[in-house]
Amino acid sequence: SKILIKEISQTLDFIEQDPSIRGVIFRGKGNVFCAGADLKWMQSIASEKNNARNKAIKMSIKFGKIFTKISNLSKITISVVEGACMAGAVGIASGTDFLVSTSDATYALTETKIGLTPAQIAPYVIKKERLNIGKKHMLLGEVFNGEEALLVGMADFVVKDARHLDSEVLKIMNKVKKCSPNGITVTKN
Repeated sequence: SKILIKEISQTLDFIEQDPSIRGVIFRGKGNVFCAGADLKWMQSIASEKNNARNKAIKMSIKFGKIFTKISNLSKITISVVEGACMAGAVGIASGTDFLVSTSDATYALTETKIGLTPAQIAPYVIKKERLNIGKKHMLLGEVFNGEEALLVGMADFVVKDARHLDSEVLKIMNKVKKCSPNGITVTKN
């Protein structure tokens, strides 16, 4: 998880500095967006007797910085979700400008079920879903699908199945190409 966080951060820094790049797409490998952080790693930190609190805080800050970088990127950001989008992955998906989902994708903020808190992703979830829906999802850890994600405002576009994801993303990309990069940057700011 540490290596992945570092690689995402470095990639976002590179994208931010390269004027030829108009946007970034977050998409999982295979048929899964992301099942969240390595919970065994996170629980091992929580169960340590020495420095558990300090290690947990440092880990939380690193995750928080990634979500902030994604949200504040001056380029268009798109999450493409199929399969599972769990825990911290919901933070990534909520932090992007657009979320394209299959109708049967599964979302859940499962942190409270294992004694953790979705504190770092809460602002992004609430920004997308509104407080009352986000609170329900974060406190109860319920599983919901792509159709429900669209209804509550988390997803921006929903397609029937994975075969239609690429064409939906291409439509967004073509619209982005018709916009001024500076206009997008200023508007996002």
